[in-house]
Amino acid sequence: MIPAYEDQVLVATIRDAIDKSENPENLYFAVAMQFDEVPYPDISEWKSNPNFKFLDYEVASRPGVMQLRNILAKHHKDQEYVLLCDSHMTFVDAWDTKLMEDYKILQSLQGEKVIISAQMGEDRRHLGDSYECNCHGGSGEAPHRITTWDKPEKIDNFDFLKGST
Repeated sequence: MIPAYEDQVLVATIRDAIDKSENPENLYFAVAMQFDEVPYPDISEWKSNPNFKFLDYEVASRPGVMQLRNILAKHHKDQEYVLLCDSHMTFVDAWDTKLMEDYKILQSLQGEKVIISAQMGEDRRHLGDSYECNCHGGSGEAPHRITTWDKPEKIDNFDFLKGST
């Protein structure tokens, strides 16, 4: 699920998610498109793909981002996993497999209902530099720490989660 408001790197975000996925055939996208001053992106390569749903909104009368997320969630087709991300993200290689592995580890520690959440830093691809971004959850720690866009450090020890609720 991707809410996109006037974002010039939306197409790059979608391409990066697909290109760096180990199982791109299992990806489904619901994208809320809101473009006015920024040129409407070329999504023609995905428009007829059944794994994509694009919803168009007028910028002047668009719902807020929280309502858009709710609308996008209604397009969930009973997939086993759901990812909500911004329209200006980059992904690490095999991100889908890595997230599923982390999810299963967390389920073994915390039980069936698990949410992986992280606040990501600004996408600075357009600046051409490396950017340090630390993902963090409620405890201040997360399974991944991204030190550059293509070299994540994986935390293999989830002991900090044991015993917490």
